[in-house]
Amino acid sequence: MVGLFLAYKVGRLVVDGRVSDAFADADLVWHIERALRLPDEAGFQQLLLSSEGLIRTANIYYAVVHFPATVAFLLFMYFFRPEHYVRFRRMLAWLTAMGLVIHFVFPLAPPRMLGGLGLVDTAAVYGPSVYGPPQSDTLSNQYAAMPSLHVGWAIVVAAGLIIATRSRWRWLWAAHPVLTMIVVVGTANHYWIDGLVAGALVAGLMAATAKPTTAVPEIPINEGTLVNAGAAVGAGSAIKAETGIKAETAINPEPPITARTAIIAETGIKPQAAIKARTAIRAEALARAEPTARAGSKTETGARAETEVKAEVRTETWARAETRARAETAIRRSRTDSREDGTAAHAVRPGDKAAGPAEDTTAPSGDNTTDEPAVVGVHERAIRAVPPQVPHTVDTEPAGEPAR
Repeated sequence: MVGLFLAYKVGRLVVDGRVSDAFADADLVWHIERALRLPDEAGFQQLLLSSEGLIRTANIYYAVVHFPATVAFLLFMYFFRPEHYVRFRRMLAWLTAMGLVIHFVFPLAPPRMLGGLGLVDTAAVYGPSVYGPPQSDTLSNQYAAMPSLHVGWAIVVAAGLIIATRSRWRWLWAAHPVLTMIVVVGTANHYWIDGLVAGALVAGLMAATAKPTTAVPEIPINEGTLVNAGAAVGAGSAIKAETGIKAETAINPEPPITARTAIIAETGIKPQAAIKARTAIRAEALARAEPTARAGSKTETGARAETEVKAEVRTETWARAETRARAETAIRRSRTDSREDGTAAHAVRPGDKAAGPAEDTTAPSGDNTTDEPAVVGVHERAIRAVPPQVPHTVDTEPAGEPAR
């Protein structure tokens, strides 16, 4: 960004020789502003000239705030809002480049150089001044008033801070470009149109660099059920349940997903909280199924729902435990049979094979042979699919068969 600013300074020197064109364009801009009924710059400047301290403050603001504020903004975005840094850095670069092109095409003398309009060069009279006499100033081109990069950069800074921050006071950053506009016009360094052109360029860059947004369709959810589930589970788990409901509804809308299904599937909810949520939903279902029930029977309905849910949980727990036990038993049998077959094979003496006729070891086509490693792999995957924590002790050996 500093390199681009230096290139901008050099570019301004290139158009320094077109003084007559700059004054002709200034006369054109002045008449356009009067045709648009814009305020007279001379009359507006008189408001600042009523106080010497006020006009000095405006001169300091023009000379000091412009570049340091922009550098500070870029540093803040780079270190604290990196997701927005590239966008606004590019906006500043493109704004400066477009300003340089306009300075080549349309050189413009600032209003402080126009005689007979009642405007005062406040920087030269009251100080401080960043420019020397136009005839001897070799560091800058003073005939490049349009667009006002003071105003343009201030708009980019304000827009970036409003977008990148979330404080309710962030809208106060809009005062920065407003104050800058007042200062550049009150000190007779720019016309109103200079700031308006800068604002139009920034608006175009904002639109060009904005990320496209895709509308997400809303999925109707039973909010009453979510409220009941959230009250029993807690705010954090309710958010998880709502996310699960919306995801499953979007994938498989028929039949509609229920809060109970989402809560059971949600692994982030603790078991006790899940039981409470399922109980709340079951109680609501029972109440809807029996609309004629008296208000005093709510306790009885809740107890009934809790009993049913706990019974379901016990059934699910025993089913998982039984699946795990059967899988472990099958794995032990497979491994034991493999070890016995290996021991029998090693027990055959070499002479026994030569004594008798050769045996056909090929299995008949109708024999249902089983690949032992494949069986073990299937059972091991079944065990991994079952939750390892089982609250009940289960006998993993078949009934009536001694342990091996």
